[in-house]
Amino acid sequence: MSAFHGGRFWEAYGERFERVFTSNAIPADVLDAWYPPAPGVVEALTQDLPKLARTSPPVDGAGLVQAISEARHISAESICIGAGSSSLMYSVLPRYMAPGDTMLVYDPIYGEYPHLAEVCGCRVLPAAGLPRFELGLSANPRLAVLVNPVNPTGEHLPPDRILGLVEAHPNTVFWVDEAYLEYAPGARTLEPEAATRHNLIVCKSLSKVYALSGMRAAYLVAHPDSAIEIKRWTPPWAIGTAAQLAAVRSLEDPAYYAERHAETAKLRQTLAGEVRFGKVSHGCLNAVLIDLGAPIAEQFVVEARKEGVFLRDVTSMGSTFNGRVIRIAVRPPDEIPRLLDVVNETGKSLAIGSLAPR
Repeated sequence: MSAFHGGRFWEAYGERFERVFTSNAIPADVLDAWYPPAPGVVEALTQDLPKLARTSPPVDGAGLVQAISEARHISAESICIGAGSSSLMYSVLPRYMAPGDTMLVYDPIYGEYPHLAEVCGCRVLPAAGLPRFELGLSANPRLAVLVNPVNPTGEHLPPDRILGLVEAHPNTVFWVDEAYLEYAPGARTLEPEAATRHNLIVCKSLSKVYALSGMRAAYLVAHPDSAIEIKRWTPPWAIGTAAQLAAVRSLEDPAYYAERHAETAKLRQTLAGEVRFGKVSHGCLNAVLIDLGAPIAEQFVVEARKEGVFLRDVTSMGSTFNGRVIRIAVRPPDEIPRLLDVVNETGKSLAIGSLAPR
């Protein structure tokens, strides 16, 4: 049994891609970027696509590793690449767990983490909030996992607080997933610290914030000793030619992405401000949450789907949602009016209480 995810919009796109370019569905159930990749990425991919399609990628992705090293000011010795963060999770985390071990997870969390622990025969210990997470560390779990900023709430956890926990618990391996960190203005990554500590690994998706979700590219930063072992288990040609090229070109244009991330914050505010029911909240992700006040999230998602708008019931992501909360991803400006119309009409048809006056 696999973890539950969004992505139901492929029902409208067609599982064999037959309507992917013609469907007017709004895929707001996944946190894909609403903006296109940087112009240099698009130019590189379209210059000679047939050549990219038929050419085997660099075996170990050395050029991509070097681009990451230069962009992040991290030694290449500490960088390992993979075809998306989930690929890295599945290839790396089982090597830090054995049946019967405990994985402590910050609750709420991306569903693949507890699922992977269960696959490995490990106990999952969810902890809602940093105080409970810190308390959970007193049991000396083999592995502790945090997503920062937290998906789906957008809460940004203080990096110094996390680093303090890493230092205080040297026998626990900390896995910090920073897939959406660039959406948090001025946020500090723990990548430099991961390169020097044996019990800290930082995982970074190149898919989400660089608008490359369809390409599947990611990397992690670990102590060189750990990275050597991880690379032993990394298959050759782990990332395809087009994806490696796209990732390299993306890293070469930080200004473009900084502008898109700032625009994302404005669109998120617009989206949150125009929802006319429930309790709306958001942090620094490219999404907003709506607490419906009753366990009708699944029904809400089904009703919106009938109008071609796909939303996410986040019940499976956290212990406190209890079927009440939906997540709506930020979409392009031209899609937001229709998205809001469907969302607000669905809220009205289900007689969900209005927001308090602003």
